[in-house]
Amino acid sequence: MALPTEPVGQAPQISIDDFSFRRGRKFGTIIVDLQTHKMLDVLPDRTKDSAAAWMAAHPEIELVSRDRGGDYASAATTGAPQAVQCADRFHMLKNLGEAVEGCITRHLAAKRKAHSPDLPEDHQPIEQAPRPARRSPKVERLQQAYREERLARYEQVIALRMIGMSHPAIAERVGISDSTVSQ
Repeated sequence: MALPTEPVGQAPQISIDDFSFRRGRKFGTIIVDLQTHKMLDVLPDRTKDSAAAWMAAHPEIELVSRDRGGDYASAATTGAPQAVQCADRFHMLKNLGEAVEGCITRHLAAKRKAHSPDLPEDHQPIEQAPRPARRSPKVERLQQAYREERLARYEQVIALRMIGMSHPAIAERVGISDSTVSQ
């Protein structure tokens, strides 16, 4: 950072992200030109005020590619209100992966529940203890879908045991290991 940098020319499309000078201790912000893929500037911190000030000094900015964090979103809104904001490639694929994973998990749980034999009336489902809501709604939905899928798998194993199927046959049918069925 002590070295002199070339003056920043016109940069209508930028990408902004944080990085670590020292792992877990000191963070900075890197700004890259999306057209030339060259680094434009390195800011000494990752605050929204310094990023907004940098963007305000560059009124030609039309596009800001950023992560999902709120600091850079508010910095772009403040410093470059004319710019369109979008997620960077990594976070775009991460969002897509999470959405597909949640959808598949929900459908798999529904399929397992529909294909499992009926449980006897004396069978009580497992009560789940409520968890403190400290996670994002997206993470909570994904974890709930996982829980539903595991519960559907458990109920399918119990129902197949009740009708007298062997452990290896249950394991093959449900798609889990024989040792998991026998536990």
